[in-house]
Formats: sequence, structure tokens, C-alpha cells
Amino acid sequence: MAVLEWKQKPVDNASKVPALSNWTPIIGFMLERTTSIAALFYYKLVLSVQVDDASGEVLAKIKQRRNGYSDDITNNKARAFFDVREIVNTRLVDTIVDQNDTTIPFKSIHTLGANEDATKILSVNGDKNFGFTQIGTFYFKGYENYSSAANASPADVTTNQIVYTSRFLQASLPLFTPRSTDSEYVQSNAFDVFNMNSDSDRFLSDIGKGLNPTSGNLEYLNYIQETDYHTLAFLNDTTYYASEAHNFLIKYYDSANAQIGATQTIANSSANGGEAPSGTITPALSLLYFGCGAANLQAQDATTGARPSNFSN
Repeated sequence: MAVLEWKQKPVDNASKVPALSNWTPIIGFMLERTTSIAALFYYKLVLSVQVDDASGEVLAKIKQRRNGYSDDITNNKARAFFDVREIVNTRLVDTIVDQNDTTIPFKSIHTLGANEDATKILSVNGDKNFGFTQIGTFYFKGYENYSSAANASPADVTTNQIVYTSRFLQASLPLFTPRSTDSEYVQSNAFDVFNMNSDSDRFLSDIGKGLNPTSGNLEYLNYIQETDYHTLAFLNDTTYYASEAHNFLIKYYDSANAQIGATQTIANSSANGGEAPSGTITPALSLLYFGCGAANLQAQDATTGARPSNFSN
């Protein structure tokens, strides 16, 4: 058995969802020393938080004495919970403006396609001016701090260190969404409905349910006018999120629910401001925005055939 173990982690990486930094009141790690500390003095558990990987910028180093869990006290073991919510949020930002723009004032993310570069109907996330993203990779290292003698100062001991890497997203879920019942993870897998790898998965943007005139079922629909701008956000990474949004199919219908003209395709590609979801995907590319409103589609030059003005009636 390892000397140090993660007894709780933010999220199960195998579930292919990011850890949400704004959903639960605390989100972090329970670190446990599984062997006796009876011969150690001034004992503390330590967690360091770094950006990206072991060579990344150190955001914080937290030292804690063991908590009062009765089994640990009886058996001279130690554990402590480290809340990293506010730490990771110092490097995560909302996406406010179109990241394709190069001149001030930058235009809104919601008017994609009608901004500085009309060929870009998609945008990466974050704020490139500060070098921060809305979703980020963080590297966590657990180790110890103690002295082997009562008359010696304690020091960091990394002999038994353990590490964990995960991606965090500055996002939340509805307040009453059930949390995890698995004691190993703080967050549940409720976010996997946004994985974008099945017909039932959803975009991240808020939309309501409406009656689909074709199926007669209540489904997630959004209604917009010809002059409305609208942007949808989605996860975009097969490795971390199993998300497979490669293309957007644009169809126009008349009031009788008959399709007008041919279906148009807009690729999730770098030429259009996005990136195909497979391969090496950076945090900036792993969450994308797509301008799908009638006004966005009318203004864009990525696929001119998808403009509403091409479809009469």
C-alpha cells in the first residue's frame, strides 16, 4: 500500500468531464497518510497546485495538520482536505469577447461572424490579452512536511509524493443537481450530458424545452428572430471529453415545417476559428463558441451558402 493516497479527488477523469470550479461550495482533494506518524514531529500534509504540469507555474502550496478523524487519531495516521476552488479560479476567466479580434475594442463573443474577421464563425475560449482560459489544466502534488526529531525544524519530504492532473472549467450546474454518492469523488458525472458524443448530448449554452413540431416531443429548442445574434458553447476534445463535434449542419424550414433548399455544412476547423476535436487540443481550443443565430449566419463569410438570405419564404 502506498504511504500517501488520494482518498477524494475532484472528479473521475475516466468520466470524461471537467471539474467544475463554481458548482460545489468546495472542490478539492482528501490526502491521507496510511502509515503511522507516531515517530514524526510537527507533521503536516502538503498540496502544491501548478499550471499544466510539473514544470508549470506554482499557484499555491498549502500545508495542513491532520484533521480530527477518530480512526486516524487511534491509529496515528493523518488526513486533510485541500480546497482548491479559489486557487484554480485565479487562472480561469469568462469568455466575453471574440478571441479572433485583433484590434480594440474587441467585439462580443455573441456576435461571432459579424465581428472583425467574418470568416471566423467559431472562437476559442478565454481572454488572450491576459493569457488565461475558461478551462485549464492543473497539476497537483501531494507530499509531507515533518521532522524526525523534536529538536529539529520540519522540512518538506517528497519521498512518498503522489500527483494528479485534471482540467477545471469555470462553470456550474443547476443548484439542485445531485452531487456524487461516490465518496472517492467530490463531483458527480452529471456533466457528461455535455460531452457531445451522442444525439442526446447538449451544448453548454442555456436553452429551454419546447415542442418539436416534427416529433411532437418536448426537446431542448431555441427560437430566435432574423435579427438576433446567438452563440452556442461546446466541449471540443476527444481525449479529455470524448467530444466529437466536427461539423454544424444548417437547415432552414418554412412555417409548414418543410425544409427550404439544401443542408449547409460549416466545419469545426481552424480556418473557421475552431479546431477539429481530435489530436492535441489546448485548453483554449477544448471549449469553443459557435455563432448560430440568424444574424451571425447572415454576416459570416465562412460558408456564404449558409446565410439565411439564400433561403426565401
